[in-house]
Amino acid sequence: MGLSLKFHKSGKTGLSLKNNYTALFTIFDKHPLPDYIKAFIKQKIKACAKWKFTGYPNDKSIKWFATKRILNYIEPIPLLRRSDNSKIMDDPEKANVFTEHLATVFMPNDIQTNPQHSSRVFINPGFNNWKKSYEKLKEHENSAHHRKSRLTWLDRVNTKHRIDKTLAEKMLNEKKYWVKVLHRVVSVVKFLAVRGLAFEGNDSRLGSPSNGNFLGILEVISEFDPFLKQHMNERANKGSGNVSYFSMRICNEIIDLMANEVLLEITKQLQETKYFGLILDSTLARAHRDQFAVVVRYCYKGLVFERFLTYIHILSHTGISMTKEVIHFLENNNINLQYCRGQSYDNANNMTERTNSKLQLIENARRTSLYQEKLNSLVRLSAEREITDTLDFSNLIQKFTELKSRKKPLT
Repeated sequence: MGLSLKFHKSGKTGLSLKNNYTALFTIFDKHPLPDYIKAFIKQKIKACAKWKFTGYPNDKSIKWFATKRILNYIEPIPLLRRSDNSKIMDDPEKANVFTEHLATVFMPNDIQTNPQHSSRVFINPGFNNWKKSYEKLKEHENSAHHRKSRLTWLDRVNTKHRIDKTLAEKMLNEKKYWVKVLHRVVSVVKFLAVRGLAFEGNDSRLGSPSNGNFLGILEVISEFDPFLKQHMNERANKGSGNVSYFSMRICNEIIDLMANEVLLEITKQLQETKYFGLILDSTLARAHRDQFAVVVRYCYKGLVFERFLTYIHILSHTGISMTKEVIHFLENNNINLQYCRGQSYDNANNMTERTNSKLQLIENARRTSLYQEKLNSLVRLSAEREITDTLDFSNLIQKFTELKSRKKPLT
């Protein structure tokens, strides 16, 4: 995968410059590089755009990024190390370190085990010859110096050869123990959240018949899981200060993390599909506070999805205030309003009035978006009766043509 991105001193290519690096950013978002490397490269590319009319800067790394085929050189660079399950690891202790300030590659095991070799390029000041990076890195990794440093590094990180061997083993076992507990807790949280069931009960004590679905399901699992049963006997119902991972605070934190992951996945699908429809509907919260739901509808891999994104509390019922809240939420989640091709609202006055309505304001933000009023009385359409075959859309097409027609003919 490669994309040529060149900036010239002449201003003739200035019009296509923004489109070029926007397309390049889209490729980087799909590329299996760590996020901090993507952010650094994007920063360099944006810096190049500042000099499109004034010539190249003195920074050689920026000049290289502006004139070479970026992905063709970065992709074969062994910046990444893959584990057995093919997941990318960007751990600085196990992979090469890509520094954001110098754009150089260091070998951490070489630095810590052989600091006296300060003249070597991978130790001080760092390697930045990206054009020959693949050959140079391969040559360095096959050298006797690097192999010796690697063996020394592995020997030092081995817990069996450390002075704090007992403490390190205890910490590792403790980590594995709590990971096993979290696996069971997360499974129960996911089960209840997907089905929309309640978590809490009247109390939060194990063994109580009114402790809610969350603790009740954990009790059922413990009857067939000796590990969870032992954990409950040793750590549950011990009062504050004793960690069991069964509290509702832990449960809420897990739900928040899951919600963020779901939102990121929906955002990723929206970026891949590009076009979407926006649905907003107001409702009352549990505390009788006005709020409106943000829902998107899009087609992904041939299937139509309607996804709920969030609730936004209504601070003001004016169209301007509600529009700002919607646009602010979409921008924070990298959802481009320019690709919105449909809008759907209820028939409230603040959404349908002509001047300061939310419908009109969002349409002004995205001129090409279509809209429809979602009338409260029309709850559903009967697909079984094939109602669409009996409808006449000629009036709708004529109305749309009149609304979108130019006020003045082209001259």
